[in-house]
Amino acid sequence: MPMILITGGTGFIGKALIRHLVELDQAVRILIRPAPHSPQLPIGVPMDVALSGLTDARGLRAAMVGVDTVFHLATGEWRGTRASLMDIDIQGTRAVVEAAQDAGVRRFFYVSHLGADRASAYPVLKA
Repeated sequence: MPMILITGGTGFIGKALIRHLVELDQAVRILIRPAPHSPQLPIGVPMDVALSGLTDARGLRAAMVGVDTVFHLATGEWRGTRASLMDIDIQGTRAVVEAAQDAGVRRFFYVSHLGADRASAYPVLKA
């Protein structure tokens, strides 16, 4: 069965996506960054877990083994610093895309966040 890799799986969209894919009998692997605390994963949902930072090429290569589809949902938005956004949203995304290409991943879905571009609808929706 083809494997689906999800980055950002501990977030709001990621948790819902994991549950939905598992309900559809899909094999799911979640990429979790190394952290001093345990992540809050969906309870009672079977999944593989890969531990790697988004800019760790070796860890990403290992996480991509057997992966057919990637849902890249991870963002540094909630960390609040420009450096976090640069590391995660730009350099991390680039590294995930490159690892996926190298692994022969067939489908790649990228979800950004509202207001990522100044020309986005954020000011309209904020009002």
